[in-house]
Amino acid sequence: MKIRNSGALVGANVASTAALAGLGSLVLRGHTKPIDNRIRGYFPRYRRSRTKRTTEPLGPIGKTWLHLTITGGVAAYLLLRGKGVDSAATVVLSSVAAYGASGAAEKFLPRRQAPWGRLSVTEPSFPSGHALRAATVTLVTAYVLIRENVGQRKVAVPIALAIPPLTALHALYFDRHWATDIVGGWLGAVGIATACAYGYEVAQARKKAPRKKERPRLARAGA
Repeated sequence: MKIRNSGALVGANVASTAALAGLGSLVLRGHTKPIDNRIRGYFPRYRRSRTKRTTEPLGPIGKTWLHLTITGGVAAYLLLRGKGVDSAATVVLSSVAAYGASGAAEKFLPRRQAPWGRLSVTEPSFPSGHALRAATVTLVTAYVLIRENVGQRKVAVPIALAIPPLTALHALYFDRHWATDIVGGWLGAVGIATACAYGYEVAQARKKAPRKKERPRLARAGA
């Protein structure tokens, strides 16, 4: 059974997982404070009301309810186009997996002091759940649409690459996350997205694999 893009997907998964582990180690030791503070200094402490009104609508991009709505719509569209349950399930699974991963990270990973823009400085911030969820959903959705020849590459790829930076802009502008929180979310998203894409490719390979013909059973003697 030949699995398409298996080398690239596995390699990206291993690399992103290792990078996330390394970054997490640096974050928890406090080694990323200088670069976090430097990037934080690029954003104004006192925000203009007009700019706030413009930036606030970007907040829901990282919300699970929006992801489930979008992935549910994409899944329904794929089913209507006759692309199979596996394609639709992969898109929806990406949202569920990202939600579970971000929740587990907030619950089990050690915490560091969050920026003052969060509701509480003791609230977990690494990795950014908004960044992780938004990037996971956009990457998986774009991948499946392109593989199923439903979405145009020139449209799907730019959208998938544009949404994560918009999420980061919102989080940094409102001082909700450190920059390394967002990078950690992106690395986690690559790990989850590549796992979902690999599962999708396995399902596609199984559908295309030739089925073994059953040997006719020998008739019993005397029958």
